[in-house]
Amino acid sequence: MRKSGFYMIRALVLMTLILPGSCIESFDPDIEKYENILVVDGLITDKREEYTIRLSRTLRFDESRSIMESGALVEVVDDLGHLYTFTESSDGIYTSDSSSFVGVPGRSYMLMIQTTDGINYHSTSDLLKAAPPIDSVFYRYKEETLADNEKLQGIEIRLNSNDPQNETRYYRWEWIETWEYSVPYTKLGYESREFCWASALSNQIVIASTMQLSKDVVNDKLIYFVDNRSNRLLKTYSTLIRQYALTQTTHSFWKEIELLNEHTGSLFDPPPASVTGNVSNDNDPNEPVLGFFQVSGVSEERFFFKHEELPSLFRAPTEYEFCSTIDVVGPGESYIQKGWIVLLRYMDLDIEHTILVNYAACYDCTARGSNKRPDYWID
Repeated sequence: MRKSGFYMIRALVLMTLILPGSCIESFDPDIEKYENILVVDGLITDKREEYTIRLSRTLRFDESRSIMESGALVEVVDDLGHLYTFTESSDGIYTSDSSSFVGVPGRSYMLMIQTTDGINYHSTSDLLKAAPPIDSVFYRYKEETLADNEKLQGIEIRLNSNDPQNETRYYRWEWIETWEYSVPYTKLGYESREFCWASALSNQIVIASTMQLSKDVVNDKLIYFVDNRSNRLLKTYSTLIRQYALTQTTHSFWKEIELLNEHTGSLFDPPPASVTGNVSNDNDPNEPVLGFFQVSGVSEERFFFKHEELPSLFRAPTEYEFCSTIDVVGPGESYIQKGWIVLLRYMDLDIEHTILVNYAACYDCTARGSNKRPDYWID
């Protein structure tokens, strides 16, 4: 998020330098005030879980490694004066104690930070709104032909939700995908590594507002699209949708981020700009601080989908197209020296044969995921 603006500026500079014509002047951006500034990413909900506050620093224009803000004092205070301290679990990552702190709907919370150089920051106090339950999660099959004649097939994940009290009005959604997959070959001793599960966190901004509606209803909302460019839909697929109830201020922040992401695709888009968060320096309100401390109620709904529900013409990669085997006479020592791996040895008419495979990942699914079946999984 914070890098996108810098990368866009860098692209503008390079394009300006290489475009022909003496009438074009080079663009030298003044971005020093946005170097080495604090970036805050935090969320607390009303779900009993470990909350995380991530502190880092922006990079110099010519740098690419992350700079984590370590050694800070990180605390959250509610509107009744209760103070909760977050512990640094790894560099720049501060976590709460789930046994002693859980957000309460109707209560307001504020983040306080003191860095190792003694500078104090605080967020605005934000109300934790209870999130209504998700009414339903469902799918809609979609198929289209892209410009390069590639056929895109998949399912749209959609949902319905509503708040009978008409109090939520602002929503955001995240999700965790999990899917089952299998390897193309089986090796003796690795039978338990034939089937595995992989997971991925959402990386899209999906928000909505019902302020223009007479009722607080979210109907047939498209959350995301699962296409056939991966192996996600080849067996059983599941997603856990998290629905957040936002305040107007929080919704406005995510809306700005969404618009910024949409308009950094070409030289003719509006120039990128930093998005104002809700954290500031106690003694210097003019110091730029990026990121946001979000306080939201959350509700969840899990959805399952099976490959058998897809049309018979659906096609997707296994992601093991790189795997191959060879069957040679003898122990196959020359192939082993070249990096091939013994998959199986057998006798045929008293002649030893060896089947070799080019990669261990072709028979060991744990190279990409876990062979531990999730507790919530259904067959």
